[in-house]
Amino acid sequence: MRRAACGALLLLLLLWSVTEYAQRKGWEAAVAYRADTGMLPSTVVYAARRLFLEGPGITETTLPDQNAMFRYRYTGLRLLIHSNQRYFLLPACWATSPWARAIALPADGSLRLEFHVLKMAPPECPPGQ
Repeated sequence: MRRAACGALLLLLLLWSVTEYAQRKGWEAAVAYRADTGMLPSTVVYAARRLFLEGPGITETTLPDQNAMFRYRYTGLRLLIHSNQRYFLLPACWATSPWARAIALPADGSLRLEFHVLKMAPPECPPGQ
């Protein structure tokens, strides 16, 4: 009985240690991403309809070809994660604004997304408020 109790306690302590380690590593990664958004892939979104994406650093461009499948281009976005058939994007300057928010877009044929992993010059971000 003592051996089983001791084993259960050791297993509990091991799980607790792994949880603490994972939480610390996640926090460190979040701080690193906030300090340097260039670590996240740059993303360009093309859409058939206007999406009204807003945020610090996001630029909407209406493409000139009236017959193009995708008429609107959005730049100044970073890919955070792809999960549950959605792309979660952040504005490139999200760390400069307390009002910046994540954007969820469907992972279907209604949009075209381009990802760039080359480290590029950071966008001109407005100063933090």
